[in-house]
Amino acid sequence: MDIIAQQNNINKLIHKLNSENPDTFNIELYLLIGDKYEYNIPDSALFFYNKALLLSQKIKNRETEARILNYIGIVYHNKTAYDKALEFYRKSLNIYEALSQSSDNSKAAIGKDGMSDCFNNIGLVYRGRGLYDKSIEYFQKSLKIRKELRNIKSLYECYNNIGLVLMEKGNYDKAIELYQKSLKICEEIDDKIGMSASNNNIGNIHLLQRNYQKSIEYYWKSYLVDEEAGNKKGMANFYVNIGIVYFYQSKLDKSIESFQKSYMLREEIGDKRGMSESCNNIGIILKNQGKYKEAADYYRKSAKICNEIGDKPGIAKITSNIAGLYMMLADSMKYEADKSMFYYTAVRYADTSLIIAREIGVLHEENDSYQILMFAWKSLGNMTKAFYYAEKYILTKDSLFNEEKTKAITEMEIRYETEKKEQQIKLLNNENELKASQLAMKEAETKKQKVIIFSVIMGLMISFIFTVVIFNRFRLIRRQRNVIRKQKAEVDEKNIIIEQKNKDITDSIRYAKKIQEAILISTEYCERHLPQHFIFLNQRILSVAIFTGYMLSLLVRVRLKAVPLIMLVTG
Repeated sequence: MDIIAQQNNINKLIHKLNSENPDTFNIELYLLIGDKYEYNIPDSALFFYNKALLLSQKIKNRETEARILNYIGIVYHNKTAYDKALEFYRKSLNIYEALSQSSDNSKAAIGKDGMSDCFNNIGLVYRGRGLYDKSIEYFQKSLKIRKELRNIKSLYECYNNIGLVLMEKGNYDKAIELYQKSLKICEEIDDKIGMSASNNNIGNIHLLQRNYQKSIEYYWKSYLVDEEAGNKKGMANFYVNIGIVYFYQSKLDKSIESFQKSYMLREEIGDKRGMSESCNNIGIILKNQGKYKEAADYYRKSAKICNEIGDKPGIAKITSNIAGLYMMLADSMKYEADKSMFYYTAVRYADTSLIIAREIGVLHEENDSYQILMFAWKSLGNMTKAFYYAEKYILTKDSLFNEEKTKAITEMEIRYETEKKEQQIKLLNNENELKASQLAMKEAETKKQKVIIFSVIMGLMISFIFTVVIFNRFRLIRRQRNVIRKQKAEVDEKNIIIEQKNKDITDSIRYAKKIQEAILISTEYCERHLPQHFIFLNQRILSVAIFTGYMLSLLVRVRLKAVPLIMLVTG
């Protein structure tokens, strides 16, 4: 069902491809389709990646072109076509190096990040070919750039890869130190795939040290993560490692079953190197069960794959195993001639394995070859050569399993666990402090909220009281205004009445004046006939005027001879 669902997803992506789409959109579609095919059908992945490459070159997008070249290199790498992989990795590297010199900081950063990926991938190619010194050189280059860029997430990959090379060279204490660094980083950033790889590699070190219980513990940690993530490559590695543990525990049937499961998973994802390893392991178990013919068949199958992909470490291992098989065949022969023939054949294969192991610097393969040569020459009666190889065997074995190295690994393990516990205690303390701080902040926030609520309530109450006071004041003012308005209306009404009365009086006076003016002798007549006269006219004086007139007439009669007095009172 998973395969059908995956193919349906691919078909949907293919249907979206259209010449009318922008080139950048089609490029991303090609890359998505290629990614879906990368492990299951690598040739289809190459087809779509090349389509994307042509479009990126057409629009002259150098960043995308470099990325696609790197992807193509990875496909060839997975196919173990190392020369082609190197070709594309270097093409990608050249573009990234040019981008890293850009004055645009963002482009320069992309260039440097791409360079670190290319260096890492080139290092993996050299490791696959058994060129360990070259491999470490490129891993170190990648590590340096990633440290400069502070790319914490990808540091674990460099540490793991360098650790793998050191482990294959027999430098276990340095290897486990790097694996632990890698694991610590992955735990800090919660990178589960990285944690799986690191745990698996630490388990391998314990396996090589014959600490089976500890190795199983780390293998299961790795497997649980891979199963959850659906990482078939990691799950296949788990079955290989558990199969080896079962072998050392003499549980041979379980061991073969585990190796067969690993082979099937690796065949599904097209991991040829892994397939070769699984075949080799099955051959080892069959050899130990005395099933020499079946063992030889699996060895030949493994050797064929290794020769196809140019896997020198694999060739060295399988050649050594074939030498061991001939040693067992020799021991099972009745006749001395047959025994000698098989011993010499074992020597020939052991010598071949030794040459390759020395060339690529794989110490444990050297050790295995020295052991076979030591026993083979002893059985052939050549004690000089037997002692020579015995000495070489002891020296290489001491280098691999010396007491100080085992102690160093144990100390590092203890130190790592101690640091981990200290870190957990520190995190717990920090968590407690954080909780206390959060509680204090919560209490302070609660108090603050209470103060705010109280202030709001008080504010609302004051506002309500103030509103009531203002409202009452407004009502009072409105009432007073109504009273004043009423009083003003009354005053205005009285003023109107008074004004009307005044007007009536004034009109009456004016009317009387007109009557007086009509009755009185004119001024001109008086001046002509009465030179000494005066006229006093006051409409408002009534009785006083009459009295005054009377008195004046008396005075005039006494003091003057005769003064005529005319008084007219009206009103």
